[in-house]
Amino acid sequence: MGLSGLALSQAVLADPPGIDPDLGVAFVRAGADLPPNTRPMNQRLYETPDIACGPASAINFLRFGTPPMRAAEAGLMGTDDGERLRYVIHRYFLGRKSVDVPGAKRLEFGGVTVNDLTAAIAEVFADHHLGTVRGRFLDRRLREKDGEFVHRVHGLLKDSLEQGRPVLVSLRSFVASYHEDHEKILWDRGEHHYMVVTGVPAVLGEGERGFTFEFIDSDGAERRSGFVHAESRQPFSAFKGSTEEGEWLNGSPFLLVTAPTVGAVRPRDLEWSDRWLITLNYAICAQPAQP
Repeated sequence: MGLSGLALSQAVLADPPGIDPDLGVAFVRAGADLPPNTRPMNQRLYETPDIACGPASAINFLRFGTPPMRAAEAGLMGTDDGERLRYVIHRYFLGRKSVDVPGAKRLEFGGVTVNDLTAAIAEVFADHHLGTVRGRFLDRRLREKDGEFVHRVHGLLKDSLEQGRPVLVSLRSFVASYHEDHEKILWDRGEHHYMVVTGVPAVLGEGERGFTFEFIDSDGAERRSGFVHAESRQPFSAFKGSTEEGEWLNGSPFLLVTAPTVGAVRPRDLEWSDRWLITLNYAICAQPAQP
């Protein structure tokens, strides 16, 4: 499962920090001091690319991060991106036991679970003395209003980006369709994809219910932009969990993502009458090393 979703801009985003020329708003960006031709890692360099978006995004997480994160990425074994990606996959994923499924290896599930990806990145950080990482689901808190929800998630992203650290996020799609055996419409899981958020607006207005974000998609090694927003008119259900043992949440529990260029997260075999959406599901943030 090529753990991929949607984006608003076809253009490569390589503008310096400050005012975005298209949007007219100030942006906070990680990796803004890197040369504009810095290429992201491409998951398609791996022989089975559909399972490689997590490891490739982990490399992009380092490559577009702080100088120590970039130095760690540059020190990974391999003379080119293809070799470096294979090294990371075999050392930190296929060579490690899953923290979710006893007896299994990471990447044995058509991709990597969020808990396994968080653990793998934590091991890379430990090997290179980079500090720690924290993974968290981005679900709505009890009685949290749409505006509060949007501002909280925006603040989490902005706080990390202001320190030069991008945020690795998980997108998950869900489909509502009619089930004849139950004689009603039910929600099902769609696809899952990882990407790296590199920029968000520096400030949100008090009444804002969404925001533009810039990201790196390892599926094709593209820099794109999308939009995150709260859904207030048509409630939906979504699954929260790293494995099948999670739980279904009601009441529009995650923020939605619009990013049309991210095709890997689009559900397969859709009917014209199906309702489908993409959620901002999970985030991995770097925590700086303590002196």
